[in-house]
Amino acid sequence: MKPKFGNFTRGSQIIEAFSMMFAAGLKPMLWVIVTLFSVSLGFLIWKNMEAADLYRVGMKGYSWFWDYLKLNPLKPVNVVGASGNPVQMSVGSVDEYPPVVASWGQLMSTLGAAALFTAFVALPVCFAYAWFSQWLGRNVLKRNHERGATIAELYQLKEEIAAFNSAARRAERREDFRRLFGPWWALKAPFASKKDCAELGLYEPYTVAGVSYPWRTEQTHMFSIGTTGTGKSTMMRDLLDQIRTRNKKAVVFDLTGTFIESFYDPERDVILNPFDERCPQWSIFNDCQSRAEFTSAAEALIPSDGGGAEPFWVQAARLLFVEACVALAQDGKTTNRALYEHLMTAALKEVNAMVGGSVASPLTDPQAARMAESIRATMNTNINAIQCLPHTGKPFSIKEWVMADKEHGSILFISARHVDLSTVKVLLTLWMDMTINAMMSGSPSPRDVKIWFLFDELGALHRLPAIEKGMQTARNYGGAFVLGVHTIAKLRDTYGDKIAETLGSLARTKLILSTADYTSAKWCSEQIGNGEWSEMEQGVSFGVSNVRDAITLTNKRQLEPLVLPDDISKLRDLNGWLVFPQKMPAAKVKLEYRHWPRIANGFIERPDLKEHLRVISNGPKGGDPNPLPADGGYGIVNRAIDFAKEQAAKIEAPGVLDTSPEALAKIDTSKTMVNGVITVVASKVVMGEATASPRSGGPVQLSLPVPYDAEKANDVTKDGRVSGADKSSAVDRPQSAAIGSEIRGKSDIERSRDDDGVIRPIEIKDQGDTPDNISLQGQQRPVTLSLEEDELKKTPGQREQTENLTQQEARSNFTAGKEPPEQDAELGR
Repeated sequence: MKPKFGNFTRGSQIIEAFSMMFAAGLKPMLWVIVTLFSVSLGFLIWKNMEAADLYRVGMKGYSWFWDYLKLNPLKPVNVVGASGNPVQMSVGSVDEYPPVVASWGQLMSTLGAAALFTAFVALPVCFAYAWFSQWLGRNVLKRNHERGATIAELYQLKEEIAAFNSAARRAERREDFRRLFGPWWALKAPFASKKDCAELGLYEPYTVAGVSYPWRTEQTHMFSIGTTGTGKSTMMRDLLDQIRTRNKKAVVFDLTGTFIESFYDPERDVILNPFDERCPQWSIFNDCQSRAEFTSAAEALIPSDGGGAEPFWVQAARLLFVEACVALAQDGKTTNRALYEHLMTAALKEVNAMVGGSVASPLTDPQAARMAESIRATMNTNINAIQCLPHTGKPFSIKEWVMADKEHGSILFISARHVDLSTVKVLLTLWMDMTINAMMSGSPSPRDVKIWFLFDELGALHRLPAIEKGMQTARNYGGAFVLGVHTIAKLRDTYGDKIAETLGSLARTKLILSTADYTSAKWCSEQIGNGEWSEMEQGVSFGVSNVRDAITLTNKRQLEPLVLPDDISKLRDLNGWLVFPQKMPAAKVKLEYRHWPRIANGFIERPDLKEHLRVISNGPKGGDPNPLPADGGYGIVNRAIDFAKEQAAKIEAPGVLDTSPEALAKIDTSKTMVNGVITVVASKVVMGEATASPRSGGPVQLSLPVPYDAEKANDVTKDGRVSGADKSSAVDRPQSAAIGSEIRGKSDIERSRDDDGVIRPIEIKDQGDTPDNISLQGQQRPVTLSLEEDELKKTPGQREQTENLTQQEARSNFTAGKEPPEQDAELGR
């Protein structure tokens, strides 16, 4: 059957089925009308008409029927007269007989009365029946909420919150007025306006998106999520305006400077931005006076975002920072410059001496220089922004600002430009963390909001160690958090999945705006909630016989989200969903954009910033500050080999390696060989001169200070393959990361022998590239240069003697001799 015939059949059957069912629905109303009319008509006839009247009405009907059949109109009939006696007349004249006309008129009057009665009684009943049928048909298919979260219209949410706040206000105001006005409180309470209550310091709920908070729920915190331009900053500016009006304190993380432009008051506000001219002089010593406070600061300064960082290096760097700060504080050196000079840039021996006797002393042991410098490199990488802080101006303490009782309120703006964020992110994180810890160090205030924390973009900061415990306990100290994020993925990346979910759950008020990614939209849908709904599903069945035509209704229950993720993604700007605690329904809200006049500059650059720039003069502008030699580094390598030859020629007995103390004292083994072989290996040394590291029974490894790319550096194993372990270790050792090394296992002399035991000269070994293509920057594979002195011809016994050279003797070789001036110049490049 073609589709069009099938469509016709389906449609016609549905029409027939619905028509028959519609007619069946009308049948009860018709029965009501007929029944009422019949009953009323019978009653009126019985009451108002006699038998003679009915007889005359019947004769009139008989006359009409006789005339309709065209029969003889002169046929005589008897009709009851007015006196009750029969009167004979023709059938054609019956309808004109006056008593018949009177009886017929009386019947019409009775019918009219019956119809009028039916209209007044039956029609309302029929309309009621029709309305009830429609209501029932509509509601039987209506979704009914059984349990779970709910949504409502905005006006319904406002009404419910108003009723809730009214009841809570009456109970609380009774105690407040009794406390303020004494026994006369009952007379003054009815005349107290909201303005009077505000002047008396009485609590009134804040509003968000034009909707009042449920009574005292600000300290349950708010979480706002939405992509750029959807209204998070609009909501926070409106909230900050209320904070300013009520003379409260707030800490604002302002990444764009818009909050500073709209609200900054130099008389009572503070800006913490290392590159802003208005930033006061701040040092970590202004807010940390104990080891515990330094430890808390170190957790913020040296973060482990997402929990994925190497735990040892991070924890060791924190420990070094804490012990160094404690030592500097004990010595009275409590400035940022002291941190820079005595910890970040000081020689390792000086740092070790400063923290001597503490648990950080083994971490800075010069005998474990590589580990110590790696720890300090991890620390310096994170705390480098300290050197950007201003050294002049009025000292400022975050703790003192939080603890101070500001009569007219105050706002602490923690700000940075986007271009400066990567440099000062750790400082911003530290400051926000310190404000949270300072709040929790104050006196409890479980009822009133004393300080607000507004994060316009929480994901722009490093992980804040104090934010989780701060949100958990801030209610007891008068703190309220407002967290703004672009995507939930960024929050999870910074804090990890578990803590990100914890932060989302601790903020019980949610303002959900449009999100571009499905993951965030799905998370938002889950925050609005799910509900269990019951509904009737309608089905239609039909067949050849009308008996099979039917419409079925099936009851169904299902659990589903109140708002779909796609609905959240498609929200317009400034539109969103507002979710409150206290069993309030979720509602769709619209933020009202407000133009805020600019009363201050968002950023004023410090005039002394250029003094902090490190100008590099040895190279063209924009070039490599440590350029390679013009010959690619071959001159350095060749001169090192020539110098090794000269040192080898000074051995007293040609052909035999003299290991006596007298002979060893004449050898500059820092750049020579052991067992007659020197191996030159390209490497990078971050600080200091080139170094040589002798090995027992093996060659001396000479490390040259040349740049390299650690990600592309390869090492060589015994069989010539790349060693991933050695490669990774090079990255983990930032102090001296070797690009190439000699083949492990056997000495160069052993690998240079043929099967007959005769030593062959070892030539330049290129691991996969020609010498012309070798790059000491690590772009190509490294080269191991091994040279055997022809003059040192040894017998097998002599070779065995020299190959058994102990590690202690090799180290004594390493410490002997002088470095030629020209070699020093090249190696120090």
